[in-house]
Amino acid sequence: MNQDANVFTFDLSRAELYWLAGAFGIVSLPLPDNASLRISPVQQDSLQKDGHASLLTRGLLRPSPGFGWQVERLPAALVQWIASAPSLVRLERIARDGTTRRAHLFTSGEQGLFLKMDGDAAHFVIYKSLSFLREAALRWLSLPQKMKSTAVKVQALPQPLIFLPAAWKDPQLAARILEERGAKASKTTLNWVSKLEWAAALSLVKLNGRSNSILRQFVLCSDEKSAWGEDEEEATASFVPMTMRRIDVKIAEILK
Repeated sequence: MNQDANVFTFDLSRAELYWLAGAFGIVSLPLPDNASLRISPVQQDSLQKDGHASLLTRGLLRPSPGFGWQVERLPAALVQWIASAPSLVRLERIARDGTTRRAHLFTSGEQGLFLKMDGDAAHFVIYKSLSFLREAALRWLSLPQKMKSTAVKVQALPQPLIFLPAAWKDPQLAARILEERGAKASKTTLNWVSKLEWAAALSLVKLNGRSNSILRQFVLCSDEKSAWGEDEEEATASFVPMTMRRIDVKIAEILK
């Protein structure tokens, strides 16, 4: 547990989260890795038992005569915060080598919460203001340290979060897809794609159990020097150069 004037961090294991969810009658927790969708009832029961023992050991849970168990305020508040949120901002970053990482951002008034999973550990970071939350999102994206301006623009890119990883694996398939769509300057586009290091999506997600829906999405990609973002004024997925300031504005718009 670390704390300063603007940031407060706290970790809970997946087992502890499952026990807390069960104790508060929570059916679904919006965790970044969606592992709960793949866990059987037997596995969940085992995790809850492990979580109960772990919370007792850490002093986060204690017997309360007449009330069963008394949970410390912070873990209880964190689990209830994410479980009761009507929406969240999902960050997903896909690297050219196929590595994918995810994080969830939650807001409550002027406060922000950053949640990411590391194996079976959930890392919660509470920020005093949303500006600090945006800074955390920018750091998480791992943008080029000194972004250079560029005039390169790319038009009519089909379903970028599917197309870009496919193009990195199979450039010939990507070329055929572009040709079939009648995309202009496909060689130029493929050359641009081949130099990209990663693609990311910032998605505003409405939470409704397992039938969650995306209300708004902003796709971003970068090579070693520059970044491009999806142009919302275009009917198709077209990408225009981005500055750090512009990306920060986009994050702020989605967090509203």
